[in-house]
Amino acid sequence: MTTSVRTCLDCPATISAVSKGRCRRCANAIVNRSPERRAKASASMKRRLADPMVRAEQTRLSVAGVKRAAQDPAWIEKKRADGRKYGAPNIDKTRSAESRAKAGASISAVKLAHVPPSLRDEYRALRAKGLSAAERAAAVVDRSNRLAKEAIERRAREQASAAERQKAQAY
Repeated sequence: MTTSVRTCLDCPATISAVSKGRCRRCANAIVNRSPERRAKASASMKRRLADPMVRAEQTRLSVAGVKRAAQDPAWIEKKRADGRKYGAPNIDKTRSAESRAKAGASISAVKLAHVPPSLRDEYRALRAKGLSAAERAAAVVDRSNRLAKEAIERRAREQASAAERQKAQAY
């Protein structure tokens, strides 16, 4: 009795006689391409990691895995080689004054997204005075509302005076 060697439909890998045509790697790649499948898996993982006990266990396992890998000289050398290969070109990009200014602006935009850009310096000054985040936010929101109200009143006065001028010029 001769048995023919079956190969995957997508790659040259050999597969078992009971396989449905693809190796495990290719079958998983096809399944994982589906956005619905990825969204379902992501939601499932988020639900699972929402449990503090599960998250702590995952963290513990990850830390243990890195510590175990750090005992392997080959792994250490690979990490060093990766650092030399990828780190050197990137370190120069992150040390320039322009890149640090850009990074600072980006970080400020994220961390102070709740503060209008025109009031961020005032917010920082309040922080230097020792106010809590809630007090600073309340003060900045109050100031923002006051400035908006003043702008509306100023615009209304300008429109009224323009209307008076136009009326006076009409006669």
